Amino acid sequence: LQSQRDGAQGARSLLAQTARYYRELLQAKVFMASRKLSNPRSVQNELRDLSPEDRNRYVEDGITIVGTNAYRVRLLAEQAATYQGAELIEAVRALRDAYLKCITSSVSERVALEEVIIRVTALPPRGDGARRRR
Repeated sequence: LQSQRDGAQGARSLLAQTARYYRELLQAKVFMASRKLSNPRSVQNELRDLSPEDRNRYVEDGITIVGTNAYRVRLLAEQAATYQGAELIEAVRALRDAYLKCITSSVSERVALEEVIIRVTALPPRGDGARRRR
């Protein structure tokens, strides 16, 4: 019984960490689009040059990554560039659905996590010929 509890806690923790990761990737993509940045490497300088007022506006709009380390955001932007926006949105939806399933049904956290993994990794390949890292 103890190992089942540990497994459920581990699965919950992985769901939460994965949800945060995909939300941050989506935020990085939105930030780049809003600043008309085509190169993820330019994110770092753009963040450094943000005025406090602009930074606060982004945070109020839900783009909380502007308050974190600029180098970390650049890495997130580089990773986000390997996804299309629709893929990131679908991943966030899959994680939301898994969370809701865990709290509204008797589905175990581990099963919900496995379903998310299948759903996210089974996304169709990008239409531009680029392959997403898996």
